[in-house]
Amino acid sequence: MCAAARCAAPLGKKQAGDRLIDTAIVESVTSTPQTLGLALHLQGKFRVPANFVADASLASGRPEPFGFWRDAKVASFHDHAEFDVDYGSLVLHVIVAVPGDFKLWHASTPDVPPRRRESIYLELTTPAKSATFTTTFAPKWQSGK
Repeated sequence: MCAAARCAAPLGKKQAGDRLIDTAIVESVTSTPQTLGLALHLQGKFRVPANFVADASLASGRPEPFGFWRDAKVASFHDHAEFDVDYGSLVLHVIVAVPGDFKLWHASTPDVPPRRRESIYLELTTPAKSATFTTTFAPKWQSGK
């Protein structure tokens, strides 16, 4: 999220049946805990859960690129959050997980100009030296599985 943190060698992606599981570790490069987060850019339509509320302060205190995020909404979670992303003929159920309390923002972000896409940003509520973020993507079948 900041110059004092880096993304460590990711644990990587693995497939488990019809699910894709991505794991990334973000670590502080200093000995002091930092605000750690992870951004995920989506090309589909995020189905915003009802607990998200408008938040005009997303860019405040964050790196300059967050100034280009528009119509941000935020919600608080503990250990994981789940939502659906609609790709037209396919809906993916997405689970993002990180131990502890975190905030999750959803916003419109720049894509290949002049287009925009939807993105999410997870940020730990408490500064830390390291965080493991796991994202699971699974097709949401018509039967509701």
